[in-house]
Order: sequence, then C-alpha cells, then structure tokens
Amino acid sequence: MTGFLHHIMFSKSMLLIFVLQFGACFGYVCIHNPCNFHVLDCHNHRDVRLMAKSPSSSSVQEAMSATDEKESRPTRLSKRERLSSLIRRLRLRLPSFLKQPVPVKINETPSKYNETNEIIINSRQSKAADGVDLSGSWKPIVTAEFKKEYDSFLVNCSESFMFRKVVVNGIGYQKEVIRQLNNGIDVEIVATNPAGNWNRTLVASDESRPLNVTITDPDGDKVHVEAWWEGNGTRHKSLLQGKPRVKGGVFETARYLESNNILVCESRFHPAPSSSAKFKHGYVLWKFQRDQ
Repeated sequence: MTGFLHHIMFSKSMLLIFVLQFGACFGYVCIHNPCNFHVLDCHNHRDVRLMAKSPSSSSVQEAMSATDEKESRPTRLSKRERLSSLIRRLRLRLPSFLKQPVPVKINETPSKYNETNEIIINSRQSKAADGVDLSGSWKPIVTAEFKKEYDSFLVNCSESFMFRKVVVNGIGYQKEVIRQLNNGIDVEIVATNPAGNWNRTLVASDESRPLNVTITDPDGDKVHVEAWWEGNGTRHKSLLQGKPRVKGGVFETARYLESNNILVCESRFHPAPSSSAKFKHGYVLWKFQRDQ
C-alpha cells in the first residue's frame, strides 16, 4: 500500500498541512509537528492516531552508529526525516487497520432470526418428513389480540387505514384448503374469503437446485415464490418476492402442525434495505383449526 499526496491546505496560522490518501483512507499531518498522523477509515468510519518513531528508536540508533559518534547527527531528527519515518510506519500499520471482514454469501434457507431480524442460515429439503401432512380445511382462530397483531403487521407493510379495517374485520370469514402432493414437493393452497379465492401451488426444492415459481397474487401482480421444507421436513417455508407495491420487500411464510388439529402459520415481512421508512419488519403468528 502506498500513500499519495491528495492536496495541500494552509490553516489560518499558515501551518503547512499535508492531506494524504491511503486507499479508502484520508489522513492529515502538520509539517511543523509530523509525529501525529490522524487517519479516517471511510469504510468503517473510524479514526486512528499513529505516532511516528521517536528519535531514540532503534532505527535512529543504527543510523547514528554508522558514523563517528563525534560527528553524528543531532539527537532531534529534521522534519523531513520524521515525516519519512511516519510514512514508513503508516505503510506497515494501515493494511491491518483497513482489513475488511470477509463477506458471507447467504444462499441457503432462512429459518431463525437474531435481534435485528436478520436471517440466519439453516438447511433445506424438497420433501416432507414421513407422517407430516398439512392437507385439510383450516379456519383461523380469531381473537382480539390476534386482530391487533395482524393490524400492526399490515401497518409495517404500509397498508392504508381503510384496507386494514376491511381485512382485519373480515378475517373470521377466511378459510384455507391445503392439498399436500408428491411427498410434499407440491403444496396447493386455496384461500377463500367473501372477496374471492386465491389458488396457488408452491413447489419445494432443495438447496442444490433452488426453484422460483411465478404466480399471480390476489392483486393481479406477477410475483416469484421459492419454497422448501426445513426442520427435517416438518416445516414448510416459502418466500414471495417481486411485488411492486412493497418496493423490493420479501414476504416469508412458515407452516407447520402444532397438533393434528392445529396448523400454525408464521408470517414475516422483510423490507428492502433501500426502501423508505414507511416499510418496517413485520411479524404475525396465525393459528388455524381444522374445519371438521
């Protein structure tokens, strides 16, 4: 790594200042006191203060011993020599200071979350475990607390007040009919409510060959859905992406059986990093009871 003279500035007191650039860093040093050098790491937003070697350092003593002691240089180095010594030290220390963490490529199944709602990697498979079958006719268990949580979820998805009131108050009329086919590779879901039906088939794939299926959502938008099984084939997970209204946001859904007659559905909304502040992380937990 080498340092480049970026430009020169003069302060009000006419002290000569050098502004140096080292890769992604900028720093400044005063010619009248070059023992201190401040560096700003533009990537990590950190400031580091480096000290030039003092005149009593081993390098100076070696240089002095090369000549006759009586005719040796003065104990205090010149400003030019101190600046040269400082730059040598910078070249040795800056590489470790600028070292960036190795980026982690997340291309596997999201299943767990940390405190900032970031997705943690887990394994995935294309088939359900033996004895796991989500098939059935399911009706949501609606409580006042659930309505409140669902309304908050819709707020984080930036839905309007009128839309939320209609959807939340009509949720008791909803029903889902699920058919699990081909060992769980295909999961057909028909959601019915007074406004109409939404029929879609989620096709599961393993991590070696991820598959995205294009479907039409209730608003008529073409969206992309990727699905799989996790938890050794006990939880069905899907990601819905590409809906224009949410500006790159992702809807994540996990379905699994709590008991033979209770189906749990966890819904999460992940806003895009570049989206506006009106989109926020959302979470709501549904429970469906088997419709006899």
